Amino acid sequence: MESQALRNPASAQKNRLQSHQYEPVFQETDAGVHYSRLNVSGGFVGEVPVLAYSWHNGLCLERARDRKGQSTHPCIHESITRRSVAHDKNLAYQARTCRAKTELNRHVESLAHIFSPASPELLEQRALLKRVDTKFICHRESLPSVLTPLQASYQAALSGSTMDAPYRTIYLDTEEHRCLTDHHRGRRPRFKVRIRHHLARELTYLEVKVKGSKGKTAKDRIQLPFSTEELSPEQLTEALKGYPEIPAEDLRPRMWIEFNRIMLVGIEQEERITIDTNLVFRDQQGKKSLSDLAVLEVKQRKQSHQSPSMKALRSRQYVQLSLSKYVTGAQLLWPEIPLNRYKLNLREIRRMTAC
Repeated sequence: MESQALRNPASAQKNRLQSHQYEPVFQETDAGVHYSRLNVSGGFVGEVPVLAYSWHNGLCLERARDRKGQSTHPCIHESITRRSVAHDKNLAYQARTCRAKTELNRHVESLAHIFSPASPELLEQRALLKRVDTKFICHRESLPSVLTPLQASYQAALSGSTMDAPYRTIYLDTEEHRCLTDHHRGRRPRFKVRIRHHLARELTYLEVKVKGSKGKTAKDRIQLPFSTEELSPEQLTEALKGYPEIPAEDLRPRMWIEFNRIMLVGIEQEERITIDTNLVFRDQQGKKSLSDLAVLEVKQRKQSHQSPSMKALRSRQYVQLSLSKYVTGAQLLWPEIPLNRYKLNLREIRRMTAC
């Protein structure tokens, strides 16, 4: 018996087109930001800087045009609804946004290179595993105004070949989110356990941070094989045997956080500054991002408002917050968990970044 596809090939092709999902894919090139779309076979149609729509039997004929406006090739895509056409009309805006963020990323990275590189000896002296942390937030476009005056007093850590290093952190917690709830309740001492990947240097550590009763933070870390994503309960128990209060056997990966970091160390001051941008928070169900936020953290042996960095940040009235990336990620990814103490933090972040 002749198949439906053979009897009506146009109908079969339309059904096949409608069954596929098409996503815009942005790519930064020398000619600017373009986007491509997946065709029926799963390959890319090609760079499409300008689109012209025409209609044929209920299908949208998408004709690519080159930079001179000359038609190149037509490609029939999925059946277009009013909603999908409206979505495609926003692509020009999305491309402009993509271009602006790409330029800003390059600017932030170039900003790090105004600092001379720190020697290994200076980095070792400024490890500050026991310290007091002070955090500020700002829109990352304002970073030049605070960092440029500091170049005479600080040097930058070099990670591989870059000073704007990519990091990926996996936060471990119990099924009941004990670490998160302890932080929300202000319990001390409290702990955080995470696996941190220093991607540019190809290093991975298991880190334990303990917040003490006097507000000081102590950090301990154990080196792991690079790119280790998870440890068994037995491995965690062995690694955390010096912390009997931590339920190592109950810890599991709960959240993945990615960001870029510039790290400055004081030439004379016993101080480190980290500047984190491009924050992305993920769990098993989805992701959220705060790409326009910059988190600046000043790490000192004893808190002092007289250091060059503290004077610069406070004089510009940057917002000082008791901020945790894990808590912020939980607010974005798990809104069903009540974290009322930190609602104002999230509101301030959204106000500043207009997200």
